[in-house]
Amino acid sequence: MRKAGKPLRPGDIAKMAGLESREASRIIRELRKKGLVHSPKRCYYAPTTLFSETSTSCRCRFDW
Repeated sequence: MRKAGKPLRPGDIAKMAGLESREASRIIRELRKKGLVHSPKRCYYAPTTLFSETSTSCRCRFDW
């Protein structure tokens, strides 16, 4: 997903990874539960940014 530089659909991710679309969807679902992937718009997915581009401070949702 990072290589594409834009949000992708599960079918596009499957093609790039050499997986079946159903398997890609299952993996995306697991990554969403872990907070590693988000959906900026319906049916498109992108990696979640935990660190700011200009800063090293964490922007994650966890309270430490």
